[in-house]
Amino acid sequence: MVKVRFWQQSDLPELMRMAGVTAWNITPPDDKPHTRFENVAANAQQNLMRVLSAPYGMAVVAEENGQVVGYLLLAVQQNDKTGEPHGYAADIYVEPGNRRGGASRQLHALGEAYLRHLGLQKLTNWTHAHNPLGQKASEKHGFRLHMLMMSKDLRSAVR
Repeated sequence: MVKVRFWQQSDLPELMRMAGVTAWNITPPDDKPHTRFENVAANAQQNLMRVLSAPYGMAVVAEENGQVVGYLLLAVQQNDKTGEPHGYAADIYVEPGNRRGGASRQLHALGEAYLRHLGLQKLTNWTHAHNPLGQKASEKHGFRLHMLMMSKDLRSAVR
């Protein structure tokens, strides 16, 4: 059984490792031939540090037997239309051996309590279209479709 808590500085090496792994796992298959794990991981690690050093940025960690086995990274952002602050789930990762045991639910529960304590009323996240498991997990945690981002590959577009 995992327990959840707010992150500590000593958790940082594991958070950095997990950020790289999850970023690579959600990299679109069409992008993988054009990049390397090291580049994707470095960008994810920079994002992690940016969120943790921002006002109200927070990581909630799941630990089992003294080992960090997952985390939820939370940021506070302004709505670009209304200016209202809201929570943003910037990243989530749970080690494969700890999935389906409630760790994600516990991470969200503590993370959402933290955001409510700040007075926030909304939490958003961004999930890749090619990640149906991530979409299903988001829906399980109460997220609903909010926006749809589309892309077009200009290398193959014929005029």
